[in-house]
Amino acid sequence: MPAHAVVHFPNIDKTRINELRDEYDPYRGLIDVHITIVFPVRVDEQALVEHIEKTLECWRPFEVRLKGLLLSFDQWLFLTVQDGNRRLVKLFEEMYTGLLASHRRHDIEFVPHIGLGYFGMEDYDLDDPTAVPLDQSRYEEALRKAEAAELDFETVIDRVTLIEVDDQFTQTTIVKEFLL
Repeated sequence: MPAHAVVHFPNIDKTRINELRDEYDPYRGLIDVHITIVFPVRVDEQALVEHIEKTLECWRPFEVRLKGLLLSFDQWLFLTVQDGNRRLVKLFEEMYTGLLASHRRHDIEFVPHIGLGYFGMEDYDLDDPTAVPLDQSRYEEALRKAEAAELDFETVIDRVTLIEVDDQFTQTTIVKEFLL
């Protein structure tokens, strides 16, 4: 069974973000600039579609501002959500009920973000992402570039997209888009 994730593809000028991702994001070729709402899970696709539809029934579009940089616990540089963060966290929490309740990682705080790059000294370890040490010099170089890029975007969360991720995490396919 393939993995599925729920993401938002922001309607912003992605040029400066992609310049950073081209250099530092090992998943750049896998997926476009996005904010993850549901991380990859293996569940029945039709049941997941129904769960998403039910979850979104009471949701309406809302604005967010992407500004601010953060190094995550697992060595990723994030462009964070400054305004609208609480709404995205609430959407995340509502998605991880019912069908997805058992898939939620309570040991990891959800930080709405766009990933700009990975700075572990080794390949990312899905089983223990904190085990990989930080490549400090590479991270500092990227941080300087990200700060110089003055990343500051306003957009509207008006839709989310269900994607399928192949078993090797080398390709994604859009399954369905859902309007808020």
